[in-house]
Parts: sequence; structure tokens; C-alpha cells
Amino acid sequence: MLKNLNMNDLLTVRKILKLQRRSYAVEAELLGTAELPPLKESEQSLQRCGETFVGYMENERLAGLISYKEREDRLAVDPDFFRQGIAGRLLNDVLSLHGIRCWVVSTGKANHPAVRCYQKHGFRITGESRTDEGIEIIHLKRDGSIDG
Repeated sequence: MLKNLNMNDLLTVRKILKLQRRSYAVEAELLGTAELPPLKESEQSLQRCGETFVGYMENERLAGLISYKEREDRLAVDPDFFRQGIAGRLLNDVLSLHGIRCWVVSTGKANHPAVRCYQKHGFRITGESRTDEGIEIIHLKRDGSIDG
């Protein structure tokens, strides 16, 4: 079940950080680095990020999340819930927002499951880059909302 997450509630923020650290630790392993910024976030920085967070709840447990703002996004799924379609459901929820002309996302190039998930939802690869930490990043773009 999808649920808007209250970033003013410290317990919710802690649940987000816990899930995010578990999820991005798997991506960090795929990418061969521990330098992913989401692994270093604090409660305060998460609360100040200005993003809207939507969670996927499984028996009252936060199983996945997606966040967005005009120029930023993040998507994380608890490893215990990988390969259950949660990332796709979260993406569909956000992609159904009206009035969005273009979606741009990035993920680690070696995170093949994430790249496939984005491509399955209509994103196409637009480029690659490398972070200061040496992480290879793939950039993807999708025009419009699901229904327009």
C-alpha cells in the first residue's frame, strides 16, 4: 500500500534512513564503492532535503520508497523486498502525476536491476558520467506522465 511519508515525524525519518542504508548498501556493493551519498545522510539532512516522500508499506513495514522534487529524486527498496515489483509500483505512482513534462533519473551503471526497471517504465538512456568518487553513473529520461 502506498502512503505519503511525514518528514516531520522523527520515527518516520529514522525508518527511511534505515531502509535507505540497507538498499543503497546493496547498490554500493554492485558498484564496488561505499561512497554513495545516501549512505552518509543524517536525519537532519534528510528532513531538510525538500523532497516529497512516498512509501510502499507491507504489513505496516516500510518496504520501499520514492522521493522527488522539481530537480531531484531517489528510489530505494529494502533488500528483503527486492524483486516483488515494489520499485515499479512506486514509479507508477509518481509517474502518474499530471503536468510533469519530463522525468530525469540517474543510477549506478552497474546496477542493472535498476536500469532495467527504469527502462521497463519508459525511460531511455541519455548519457553516462563518473562521480568524483569514481562511480560510473547512467542517466535516463522519460517524457510526460503515464497518462499524458
